Amino acid sequence: MAGDGWGFWACSEYRSVLPDGKIKSVDESELDHWRIEAGGQVKLTSPRNGWASLRVVAEGRGEFAVRAEGDGTVAVDLYREFYHKMAGEEELYLPDALVPVASGATLAVPDANDPAVGQKVQSLWVDLFIPADAAVGPHAVKLVLTAGGEEQTIEVVVDALDVAYPDEDCIVLDHNCYGNSWIPGRYPNSVPTEAGDARDEAMIAITHAYHKICFEHHGLLHMVGFGHSGATKPLFAPKATGAGKTRHLTDWTTYDKHYGPLLDGSAFADCRRKARPVYAIYTPITPSWPADYLGWGQKGFDVEFTNCLKDFDAHFREKGWTETIVEYFFNHKKRYRYFAWDGDEPRYARDDVYWKKFGELLWKAVEGSPVKWKFRSDSSWMQAEHWKTLAGVVNFWVNGGFIRWFEKEVHEGPMARGDIVWTYSGGPGVPDASSDIIQNAYKTWIRDFTGNCNWLTTDCGREPWTNNDGAQTGLMYPGEKFGIFGPIASSRLKVQRNAMQDINLLEIVAQSRGKDKVKADLIPTIPIELWDSKPSGIRELPPDEWCKENLESDIEPNEMKADKIDPLWWQAVRDYARKNAQEVNRG
Repeated sequence: MAGDGWGFWACSEYRSVLPDGKIKSVDESELDHWRIEAGGQVKLTSPRNGWASLRVVAEGRGEFAVRAEGDGTVAVDLYREFYHKMAGEEELYLPDALVPVASGATLAVPDANDPAVGQKVQSLWVDLFIPADAAVGPHAVKLVLTAGGEEQTIEVVVDALDVAYPDEDCIVLDHNCYGNSWIPGRYPNSVPTEAGDARDEAMIAITHAYHKICFEHHGLLHMVGFGHSGATKPLFAPKATGAGKTRHLTDWTTYDKHYGPLLDGSAFADCRRKARPVYAIYTPITPSWPADYLGWGQKGFDVEFTNCLKDFDAHFREKGWTETIVEYFFNHKKRYRYFAWDGDEPRYARDDVYWKKFGELLWKAVEGSPVKWKFRSDSSWMQAEHWKTLAGVVNFWVNGGFIRWFEKEVHEGPMARGDIVWTYSGGPGVPDASSDIIQNAYKTWIRDFTGNCNWLTTDCGREPWTNNDGAQTGLMYPGEKFGIFGPIASSRLKVQRNAMQDINLLEIVAQSRGKDKVKADLIPTIPIELWDSKPSGIRELPPDEWCKENLESDIEPNEMKADKIDPLWWQAVRDYARKNAQEVNRG
């Protein structure tokens, strides 16, 4: 101990520390949850070209500072963990948002800007980035606590392995959100209230900041740029003018400011990850844009729609934007009363006629184009039926929880055809085990899918700081509260990033030894259900008659909770991935 009773200790990324210094109960493990006191040494191993993480905890009262010292090879980023007041709980404060702090910056316990009552400690998340060209072997970083005029030190030694994390991800961790109308409310001091160029520039800059934080954390930001009515939102579409044969897309100025840096990769030039164009984007194309849906079923509609599809395709070809998947996607539901058919989560076979017609318009308009057009369907009820009836029309499937009953059908249908197959899901909230966020990524890769769409990950709730509802849909927080123009990460987002790095190593092993070998090694050791047998309702009834009762389970089950799987379960997978990836790398 030093200073006025100060303590300093370190623990793993999976061990969330409460403001009283205790470990969050769902993070307690029967396995080896290490803790290193001041004066000790933390030993980590990591491939190069990626991150390793830990937490350090300052325990005391008053002002303190933590600084990082090293030879500059390993980059160190420090974050103060914000203690959120949880909704409906009198005195429950849980850490999640990570506020960047400069090395050596003055902090305090208790923190005047944090709602935690009875705060005795301040936990800090520590990111260590090991560059691709780092020398193989140990690299030392000192974390120094200064408090009460004295210093305490924890040495972190990172053993950089001879294998490096790949630049490209083998699966897509998709962070979904809707439009940009939520941005001004989250950034009232950053976005001008008056319409005009200044507001547009601020909105685009903040949008790019969200794309960057997702990219840096091995994910993809996916913004739907239209509403259920099919009306496009500002900044998400070029301007369309004329009618009938003269209907065309004529002004791309604002669209290109928004999407150009994403589609050529320049938005990510200053990221630590190697910059590249975004994996995929939604288009603004809907049943009512760029053609007027009032003309549906008439030749005029087809002409308007096709002309503008060709314009869209031509613009992307002219700009050289051919690395990004361009998604032709409908997000409306019949029950919202804008259209007579379901574009999102279709449930009725009679709607297929609309899907086939819109598919016909798309594929004729862009035939032979180098642009990566895909017709995307977010499917739940009809997924197994549509893999057959819409084969050759839809080629990008994002499937809900029903897919757990269709292992054979999905592998023999869309996956055998080479279609893109994702799942969609929610995610764990702040009160859940720190490692719960990894489950969707693991299930995606081990079940041979290529992506998971995590619903609405930009929405952390109306009052995430003093009345946090669990932020189950929020993996990032608005940084304006802390003077940051853009989002800040949650600890869950960083745990997910680190696990994605491990999955990329698993892919290296699978490419060399066969994925069946990796599955045989891992699946028996991890008690996470991947597939399930069909209940009678699935076997005997059409999708439009399914309900919770005849399916004998929740329609969209969530991930397993910590009482069914140890919160340190991923460490064994990480060890396996690193050991075997090194063996493959050495030949």
